[in-house]
Amino acid sequence: MKLESYHEMKAFCDKNKLLQSGQRVLVAFSGGADSVYLTLALQELSKEWDFALELLHVNHQIRGEEAGRDEAFCRSFAAQQGLKLHVCSGDVPKMGQEQKCSLEEAARKYRYQCIEELVEREDFDRVAVAHHQDDQAETVLFQMLRGSGVRGMGGMRSRHGIYIRPLLFLRHRDIVRELGQCGQSWCEDSTNQEEDCSRNKIRLTILPMLEKSINSGASAHLARTAQQMQEVQSFLEEELTKRLPELMMETTGQEVTEDGQLTARVEEVQKLPAALQREWAHWMITEAAGRSRDISNRHMEALLELVQGETGKRLDLPYGLVAGRDYDRLWIRPKDRNIDAMVESGGQSADTQKLCWQKEQKKPVSVVLTGMDGASRTFLLRRENFFTAFEHNERKIPKNNCTKWFDYAKICGMLEFRHPAEGDFLWLDEQGTLRKPLNRLLIDRHIPRDKRKQIWILAEGSHVLWVPALDRVSAGYYISDRTEEILCINMITESEKKDERNSTCNVLPGAGGEQD
Repeated sequence: MKLESYHEMKAFCDKNKLLQSGQRVLVAFSGGADSVYLTLALQELSKEWDFALELLHVNHQIRGEEAGRDEAFCRSFAAQQGLKLHVCSGDVPKMGQEQKCSLEEAARKYRYQCIEELVEREDFDRVAVAHHQDDQAETVLFQMLRGSGVRGMGGMRSRHGIYIRPLLFLRHRDIVRELGQCGQSWCEDSTNQEEDCSRNKIRLTILPMLEKSINSGASAHLARTAQQMQEVQSFLEEELTKRLPELMMETTGQEVTEDGQLTARVEEVQKLPAALQREWAHWMITEAAGRSRDISNRHMEALLELVQGETGKRLDLPYGLVAGRDYDRLWIRPKDRNIDAMVESGGQSADTQKLCWQKEQKKPVSVVLTGMDGASRTFLLRRENFFTAFEHNERKIPKNNCTKWFDYAKICGMLEFRHPAEGDFLWLDEQGTLRKPLNRLLIDRHIPRDKRKQIWILAEGSHVLWVPALDRVSAGYYISDRTEEILCINMITESEKKDERNSTCNVLPGAGGEQD
C-alpha cells in the first residue's frame, strides 16, 4: 500500500542521501503510529531501491500488561508484513535504580544498547527512527529553553552516523490521518499523555498553545529554524577545521599526544571570532573526552574563561578531564597522566615485554597485566588437546568471560599482549572476508579516545585474537569440529592466584561488552 506522503518521503530520502541500494536497514519499531508508518513507507521504498528491511522492538518492562500487548502487536505486524522482527526485553526500572538515573534515561540507554549490539552482530548499515516534524519542533524548543547554542537549536539531523530520520518533514497528525485512511492499526503508549517530564509538557501543552494563540505554523517554523541552525553549525565546523593547524600544537606529529593531551596556542584562539571560539571549545573538550554527550555551554564558557585567564590556572571538566593554561599554551588531558597499564613479567614494562607465546611453545607461561584500576590480573596460557580438555563437558565449549579457547592450528606466529596499534583488526567471520578495524570497534563501544591506547589486547601481528576489556574474540581463531589442539587462556586476579579453580573475574576494567 502506498501512503499519501510516500513520494514526499522518497524525495526527502533522496535529497538527504539517507539510503542506498543493497544496504541492510533496521527500523526501531515501537508499534506506535510513527514507527508503523515509517515501516510501511520504507517497505514500499525498498521495492524500488532494493535494500533489506528488518525491525527491532525493545520491551522496557515499564508498563506491565501494556508493554506485553505492544510486543504482541509488533510480532503480529511483522508477521503480516513478512518482515523479520528482533525483540529485546529488559527490566529498565531495575536498571534505573542500579545506574541511579531517571527511568527515561535508563530506557534510552538500554534502547541504544540493544540497537548497537544488534547492528554490530547483524551488520546493519542504517538504523531508521520515526522522529517527525513535531518531534523536531519539540527538540528545538526544549534546547532553546535550556539555553543551548547553535548546535542544540539545530535539533535532530536527518542523518547522524548510521541513524536516519526519514519522517522529519511530516507532521504527526498527518501520519495518524494517513494510517486511518488505509485502515492500519497501531499501539498507543499511555505514558505519552502524562505530563511528568519536560518534553511531554512541551508536546502536550506548550506547542498546542503556541499554534492556537500565537502562530498556527509554529511547529513548522521551529523545524525550519532547526534546518537553518544546522547549516550555520556545518559552516562553523568547516571553518574551524580549516583553522585547526594554526590553533593546535603538533608536539608529536599529531594533535593528540600518546597520553591523550591536546594543546592549543592561546594567542591564536583569542584571535577567533566569538562564534568560532565557542566551536573550538566544544571541539577541544569532545575530542579529548571521545564523546559529546553532556558537554554543555557551561563547560565551553569555562574553558574560554581559561583562555582569557592567567597562566597556571586549572579547570576540572567532565569525563575525568582537566584543562590548564601555561603561558602561551592551553592544554586539556585526563587528570591522571600515569594511568597507562604495565606488564609485570620479569620486571619489564609493557613497552619492552611483548613476547608472550611462540608457535612452538609447549610449556605454560603467565603474564601479569596491571589495569587502569591498579588491580593485577594474571593470564595463564597453555596448550591442550581439544578432546581431553572438554571430555567432561561432552566436548561442548562453555561460555566463560575468564577463560578463552583458540584453535591452535590457526595460530601461525608469535602472540603478544600489547596495546592497540594502527592497522589492528578482527575477523567477523571464520573465512576472513569480513574484517572490523579495532579502532572502529573501540569507537562503537564508546571507549574514550584517550583510553583506547591503554586497553590490553592479545594479537598475532595486526590480527587481534582477544580484547579482554570488551570480551571480544576474533572469529579467525574460533574452534571448529576440525579442531584438534587448542590454546587455553585463563584470566585470574592476584587474590585468586592461590585458587585458580575458583576464579570469578570477569573482564579488565574499561568497558562492558558481550562475546560474539
